[in-house]
Amino acid sequence: MTRIIRMFLCGFATMMVAMALPPDDYHKMPSDLGGVRELQDVLQSRLEKARAATVCVQMGANSGTGVVVSPDGLVLSAAHVVTGVSRRVDLLFEDGTVLEAHSLGLNADNDAAMLQIVDPPEGLAYVDLWKADADEWAPKTVMGTWVFALGHSGGFDETRGAVLRLGRVLRMAKDTIETDCSLIGGDSGGPLFNLDGQLIAIHSRVGRRVVKNMHVPVTAFTRDWSTLKSGEFMGDGPFAEVETIEEKVLGASLYESKTEVVVTAGFAIDGDGRPRLEAGDTIMSIGGAEVSKLEQIREFLNARSESFELGVMRGEEEMTFKVDETESE
Repeated sequence: MTRIIRMFLCGFATMMVAMALPPDDYHKMPSDLGGVRELQDVLQSRLEKARAATVCVQMGANSGTGVVVSPDGLVLSAAHVVTGVSRRVDLLFEDGTVLEAHSLGLNADNDAAMLQIVDPPEGLAYVDLWKADADEWAPKTVMGTWVFALGHSGGFDETRGAVLRLGRVLRMAKDTIETDCSLIGGDSGGPLFNLDGQLIAIHSRVGRRVVKNMHVPVTAFTRDWSTLKSGEFMGDGPFAEVETIEEKVLGASLYESKTEVVVTAGFAIDGDGRPRLEAGDTIMSIGGAEVSKLEQIREFLNARSESFELGVMRGEEEMTFKVDETESE
């Protein structure tokens, strides 16, 4: 009987190593110490490559985690770790190497972010993505599947290394995986792997209960891959602050958000000494053309040769001001 159990567990471990997608047997608990050791062997065979590609993402005094996913230096992390596009960061590898990178695009809705190493060295360690069709993420397929997580909380520590956290999938949604892998603060943006060593998700939210955590599946990244790589800020969700641009135009201080231009201070004054623009006004049009970017206003002012009308939304009231050439400086 013992021999039969060992043969089954050996075959089970072999299946886990060989197959690209976990079958139902991935859900089973090892039935004895031998099974535990088989599972341990599988994990150890995947760990070296995973550890070498896991990095600490450092932005000043703040840090999170990321993972390298290509030989040319693309890195995946969480939007709330990176916080914005076109930002300089340092990536700290487990062996102590520090490489400069900059943030590309992010999605503030699902907490996905991408970075690029500025000068990736030859032989850069990276992990493989699990490329799966949407149907393969069905909860009935992955519920209870064994997975493992890495984190880099607190940055590089040569005595500790990147700690492996074994767990199972608890719940599955379109852009969220929930597992019972133990994560702690600083692990956000780190990798979640299947037992084939393929990256299946990025850590997003570390739960108040240590063994209840949320991850962004790689399908959320691959779906928007080209947009993320182009450096675009997507979404209006809670995971990152919208980038803003602020400058003095039309005699007032204006800032540009993703979809509108809003007055903040430095009011433009009309001939009677009354403010035309007030803090909180949203500029809707200039010269009869709708605007949502500061660049549109600058281009119009550079090309105009006479007075023009400025359309403004103040609260729920639409207002129109006539601006003379001398007032638009």
